[in-house]
Amino acid sequence: NERLLQEAEVLQKISHRKIVQFHSLVQVGSKKGLLLTSAGPETLAERLARDGVLGLELLHRFGDDLLETVEHLEKVGMVHRDIKPANLGVGPLSKKSDLHLVLFDFSLAREERRKVEAGTPGYRDPFLHSTQRPWDEAAERYAAAVTLYEMATGRLPQWGDGRAVNPAVVDVEVQFFAGDFEPTLRDRFESFFRKAFQRKVIDRHESAGSMRSEWRELFVGARLDESPSAVEVPDQVAADTPLTNLTGNPQLLQVFDRLRLSTASA
Repeated sequence: NERLLQEAEVLQKISHRKIVQFHSLVQVGSKKGLLLTSAGPETLAERLARDGVLGLELLHRFGDDLLETVEHLEKVGMVHRDIKPANLGVGPLSKKSDLHLVLFDFSLAREERRKVEAGTPGYRDPFLHSTQRPWDEAAERYAAAVTLYEMATGRLPQWGDGRAVNPAVVDVEVQFFAGDFEPTLRDRFESFFRKAFQRKVIDRHESAGSMRSEWRELFVGARLDESPSAVEVPDQVAADTPLTNLTGNPQLLQVFDRLRLSTASA
């Protein structure tokens, strides 16, 4: 009950179309509840589990939604403490709107900043302990970056040999793999995430605003609205014909890359 009251207090101080809005407190027997606006009919976690990684257009839009929200929280001096796909609703903002992300579950927002173990492992900044930092805006941006990475790759970032290790205790940086990103944009994505997952805050994005600007720049020149459903096959195709010769569609090339396909025969 106390945590719900604290969440209600936090939400009453926030007004943003991509954050759930507080309506009223309700009482059910001895239990309190919150009446909130809907964050959407499903969560981002459910969508990723069902459909897999996002196409470029949704990745661009949903990523911008998330970073817009984090940027707003920074401006009003609030933290969420548990940004992850399970706390992001997916739905239209109005009857004629495209799908967008809406952040909910501010139950940890009032947790003491020195309690850096609060939140969800995997999304929680693993370098808080080693740097003796309290929970800060950089930790919020780290959780947002993990969520962006999961939207793009379908998995959490990995350090070392892939076993469940604490990134703070291994002497390697985040690992990227073939097929993680759309081939024509791979260098941009790797640069963005390498910066977002740096051990030292000073080496990361300086704010959610700068992070959002860089996210938008990743997609400059990319064709976001093309369907990856067809390949135009030329008259002369040999077994060793590169698939890049068959299509210039970046979304389809991403599918080929994930399937480890490089030529017409394999």
